[in-house]
Amino acid sequence: MKNPKSILSIAVMVSSMTLALQTGLAQPSGLLTNAVTGAANALWDFSQLTNELQNIYFSGKSVVISYADPYTQDGHGKFIASASKTTATVITGISDDTPTTNELAEASYKVTGSVTSTKGVAKLVFTTSLSGAVESNGKNREFSSTTTFTIKVDAVAGQVSGRWAESGRLSGGGGPTRSSTSSGLYGPYALSDYQAEVGTGAWTLILDFSSASGKTLAGTATVTLDSGTVYPFTFTGAFSSHTGESKLNLKGVSGAVGSMLQVTLNSSNQAVFVSGRIAGQTVNLRQ
Repeated sequence: MKNPKSILSIAVMVSSMTLALQTGLAQPSGLLTNAVTGAANALWDFSQLTNELQNIYFSGKSVVISYADPYTQDGHGKFIASASKTTATVITGISDDTPTTNELAEASYKVTGSVTSTKGVAKLVFTTSLSGAVESNGKNREFSSTTTFTIKVDAVAGQVSGRWAESGRLSGGGGPTRSSTSSGLYGPYALSDYQAEVGTGAWTLILDFSSASGKTLAGTATVTLDSGTVYPFTFTGAFSSHTGESKLNLKGVSGAVGSMLQVTLNSSNQAVFVSGRIAGQTVNLRQ
């Protein structure tokens, strides 16, 4: 039979070794940066495509309505017009016997739509519409137009494809009424063609541990897309001295309201799990 003193000594030694290992697990502090790459967790800010020129061509190209379409993408992934007005150029007489006129008009402007994504495939619906009046030959003519894009951005396949539809109308002022409705396929185009504007889909998560009380963690965070867009967060969480893991809940603030993430840091304070939704797009990183 073993000596009870020996057994007690071994127990104390094992307990001391365990305590030493536990106290060697560092609670996260300061700034921690985690880069995320890979098509399955790509993130995009499609408002970087802002000011794409929309051109509505009427039958026979007798009328063209041209305008920029500035908009933003919020933390829910919704598209919102940057302003209630935009400048439209109305060109008439292109194929008529009358001289060509090129008139500028401030038009009422609206954007609707949103983006969602899962496993690296983003789907977006974007509709822009405007209406206004333009002076032509001393008379006011009313115009309107609507354009809708239904697009799939597949980071895994590296392609952009979808459909488009547009309609326009010019009437009044004693001139002929012109209208147009058309639709067609969009793409497929190489995703690399858009990288100069929307980036590669890669992003960086930066955690700033501003305070800690015991095992309770808190701070601020940012998700910065490759395109330069920054989504701000606040977070709370807890540190486990037993496993060395930290589990955090991130909530979007300011322009990121509607975005939420769950993050797990391992004992080396590396993000091994990031799951949630950022600007309408789903991420699920496990490593």
